[in-house]
Amino acid sequence: MENILEDQTFIARFRAGDQAAFQRLYELLYNTLFFFAYNFVQRQDVAEDLVTENIVKLWQRKERMKTGKHIKAFLYLSIRNAALDHRRAEKRHAAAHKEIGYLADVSEGPMDQRVIEAEVLGQLFDQAGKLPQKCMDVFFLHFRGEMGIREVAALLGIAVSTARNHRANALKLLRALSR
Repeated sequence: MENILEDQTFIARFRAGDQAAFQRLYELLYNTLFFFAYNFVQRQDVAEDLVTENIVKLWQRKERMKTGKHIKAFLYLSIRNAALDHRRAEKRHAAAHKEIGYLADVSEGPMDQRVIEAEVLGQLFDQAGKLPQKCMDVFFLHFRGEMGIREVAALLGIAVSTARNHRANALKLLRALSR
């Protein structure tokens, strides 16, 4: 991921509005940014929206981005700020409607730790894209979709034991790929 963000030709293409460069940047950064946002909001749908909205903001401000470091800094800061704004809005809503008990209190914690965790998880999920299809399906539904193994099996129309085997194979292959 870092190499492409250090390539000034790529950055120039992105700044000039090259759709292929934007798509490549999106593909490279999405998983990492998703996990970064998820650490703040603890909801998959909100994290996905925050990432997408801020990547669109980046595209709207693409001419201002001089380096890959500017791009990453912009995305991390804007996603963090949007996530914190979202959490504040949820807290205001919860205070006004005490009967709604879905608000999770997530510690803001040090940003460096969240960045590192997001990048590690992003790399893990990038590697998961190299798994055999069935292993990948079970892995993504179970870990990213936060579904139980029985739910995954039912959704995919396979036996629970088969889903467990696919999950075990996915983890085994990911360990091998990470070495």
